[in-house]
Amino acid sequence: KTEITTVEIDAEKFYRFLPEPDAPLFTWGTRGKYLIACFGDESIAAMLERMRGEPPAWLTKLRGRLPVPRVSNVSYVNLKKLVDLAVTQSDGANGEEVIRAFGLDKLIAFSTVSGLDEKGFVNRALLTTAGEPTGLLSLLETKPLSLADLQAVPQDTPAVAAFKLDPEAVLKLYFWVADHVDRDGRRQVKQQMTQQIADIEKQLGMNLRDDLLKPLGDTWRIYAVPSAANPVTGWVISVSLRDRQRFVQSHDRLLQLMSAPGGPTFTQSEIGGKKVYALTLPQPGALSPSWCLTESELLIAPSSKSIHAILSRQRVAASLATQPDVVPLFQGQPALLAVAFLDMKKIFETIYPLIQLAWQEAAPQRDPNKPALPVWPELPATDVVAKHLQPSIHVVQRTADGIEFGARRTLPSGIVSLAAPTLLASLLPAAQAAREAAWRTASVNNLKQLMGALHNHHDTFGALPAACSVNKDGKALLSWRVHILPFMEQQVLYEKFHLDEPWDSEHNKKLIPQMPKIFRAPSSTAAAQKTNYLGVRGKGYMFVPAKNASPPGTGVLGTRLAEVLDGASGTITVVEANDESAVVWTKPDDFEPNEQDMQKGLLGLYPNGFHAAYADGSVRFVSQSVDKSVLKTMFTKAGGD
Repeated sequence: KTEITTVEIDAEKFYRFLPEPDAPLFTWGTRGKYLIACFGDESIAAMLERMRGEPPAWLTKLRGRLPVPRVSNVSYVNLKKLVDLAVTQSDGANGEEVIRAFGLDKLIAFSTVSGLDEKGFVNRALLTTAGEPTGLLSLLETKPLSLADLQAVPQDTPAVAAFKLDPEAVLKLYFWVADHVDRDGRRQVKQQMTQQIADIEKQLGMNLRDDLLKPLGDTWRIYAVPSAANPVTGWVISVSLRDRQRFVQSHDRLLQLMSAPGGPTFTQSEIGGKKVYALTLPQPGALSPSWCLTESELLIAPSSKSIHAILSRQRVAASLATQPDVVPLFQGQPALLAVAFLDMKKIFETIYPLIQLAWQEAAPQRDPNKPALPVWPELPATDVVAKHLQPSIHVVQRTADGIEFGARRTLPSGIVSLAAPTLLASLLPAAQAAREAAWRTASVNNLKQLMGALHNHHDTFGALPAACSVNKDGKALLSWRVHILPFMEQQVLYEKFHLDEPWDSEHNKKLIPQMPKIFRAPSSTAAAQKTNYLGVRGKGYMFVPAKNASPPGTGVLGTRLAEVLDGASGTITVVEANDESAVVWTKPDDFEPNEQDMQKGLLGLYPNGFHAAYADGSVRFVSQSVDKSVLKTMFTKAGGD
């Protein structure tokens, strides 16, 4: 048991204990409005003495250097002392030389201030340096960004990071650091590096520095493609060109090497007179590294679709250089080395459905045999939160005494978020892909449950339900979706319907808001009482008009599985249509294929296709590239095809 003792320090009562015999003494107590805790025997007394004196010079300077109206956090690290300590603990002169090689000997301090201003949360940080930058810091000695550098970026991109980085300077730094790190084997290391590069240049038939790196510019942009066809690959890297003509010559040489027997295969397409190249990977998938040379930049993307999307938009879309939150960043004389812009509203609208889905899945299931659980709270609607979110902006700026970082956002975060923009720009497509994957999984489960209910109906009555029930005059009443409710554990809801009345009768209309969740497509933005799950209806298809308008409770009969002569595993029964085709779930409306355009009404919820449930109960994703005639054979049940 640790003994806690009391001690009087500067007329104040403090408490202390020794955690372990060899550990430093821990002391804590209060002084005025402060709680003070320190390790070390004399630390509290020294701190109290400092509190009576003037603020330290670093704090006074920091308040004026990084002003924030309502400060919440301040930090200061004396990097020079830490570097000096590292030198004393290192391997003599070699350790000091390593520190100089990386430019760490130029570091003085790192300070941060965060808090609130009139618009939101603010983080500001300053890396103070001394003298001419060397090592890694030498990469910062470059021409600053300008608004023109953002001209090619679409204004509606959800995330972008733009920065200055000279590829040739990186190679020079690589040699310089290697030349100064290993004191004993310096010459050998440099010779090995030189030989490796010479071997590469011999294979390529060009000079790596002069023919590839020098022609490239120093302006880089990484951004998410707005409304990209494939969210997994929906981003682009853009590098400016300093000498386009020379880079084109090198590029043509590389294409010749790739075209040689045994080289990688690639395809070529064209948009607006610009050629887009895409590598064909051995393993087929979403990735096909692609690139394109425009008049002023090299575009690189995981998919040619992203490049096509950007090239087609640049002719008509507004530029990020005119974005009202971005323009003020370049006013005055700021030497901006990096800028990141995140449209937090769009990012939130992308990620929030995943959170809502997880929240719903976490909701406890009510057991009728147990006491009722407290009501599981609902998350607010997307627009309730999204309307308050402002863009998140991050900047890196070269100053006379070092490098200044700045960030402004609606929601709070630590100084770590200063490095987040580039990461988010790359991860946003992955978040979109995760959201889409969750939607697809949930939708497949919905369709499988619907097919299970249809099969149970068939087992009970000898046939699937007809497209809808009808009265004695042949007037449509209620959709098949209502008539499978008893096979979905919805008997109570089914019994509430007046089965001899149409879907929009005064009584039946009141039941529309009680639509079971299974009828709601996860990715749909249609009205809450509409469903995207429609039967394939019409002559020769699975859902047909009622053959037998039998009394309520005995079923309204349609197709028998024995009539599916084309095979149940190849005959589509239910489709997940787009939002424009969605219908009120009780309404006797379904999907009736258009002979001229068999996919009309189906595409839109997902890139490249739609979900379909087959007569055998399986669910598959049908690609939009399927030929019209082939799709028709998948819809018909007895076409002999």
